Amino acid sequence: MNPHDLMEKYPYVKPNQTMFDRFPPAIQKALIERKRNELNNTNYSWTSYRDCPFVNKKQVDEYRTITGTGWYAKMYQIMLTTAGNAMSKGYPITPKEIEYICRDLDTETGGWYTKRDLEKEAARAIEFVFKNNI
Repeated sequence: MNPHDLMEKYPYVKPNQTMFDRFPPAIQKALIERKRNELNNTNYSWTSYRDCPFVNKKQVDEYRTITGTGWYAKMYQIMLTTAGNAMSKGYPITPKEIEYICRDLDTETGGWYTKRDLEKEAARAIEFVFKNNI
């Protein structure tokens, strides 16, 4: 039996599953798509992280004070809260928009993530917010 067949037969069960996690993948996908379609408030605009209405300024201040390790964990937290704040206001924020916000902040604070795929990671942050807010 090949490994793919074993994974199909015995799917991974995450510890501490949410109700969402217990739904079959097709239902999860449909719920996320429905939530995406509900986000239609596009009455927002901004030029950088400084004036973005979804960025948590306290987290940005905390990010700026990091001197040892933990920069990326805080950057990902900024991605998550930005996505969550946008969703709570009905704005359909895109991974590209979150990437621009984070690149703007990164450019001002050392340019640590020039080669990192922040758009892909922003997409994961948005997906996480969707799954945990349904």
